[in-house]
Amino acid sequence: MTIQDVSLYLEKEYPESVREMISQFGDNGSRLANRWMILRPERVRSLLETGQYERLFWVQMEKERQAVAQAAQQGMILSQTDAALWAGLSLDPPELECVLNQ
Repeated sequence: MTIQDVSLYLEKEYPESVREMISQFGDNGSRLANRWMILRPERVRSLLETGQYERLFWVQMEKERQAVAQAAQQGMILSQTDAALWAGLSLDPPELECVLNQ
């Protein structure tokens, strides 16, 4: 387990397995989870209830990592969130309807 400086917002809302998965990503994982929970708590709860959260979290983390790498290739040093915005990624968690249609 990694030492984290960023605490998980509303930690008790997440099942233990999801908290462990988030912690594998360190502070960036906590920041993404916190951002989603702060912006759209109802969506996060729906994704957790339907078992979709972990898969979508992994997908978003990978997209944001790629955005950071692409920005760095162009000489920009951006935070993960700033890189996501720069790359045109949504900061919100996906809607459940969109997930079910994939």
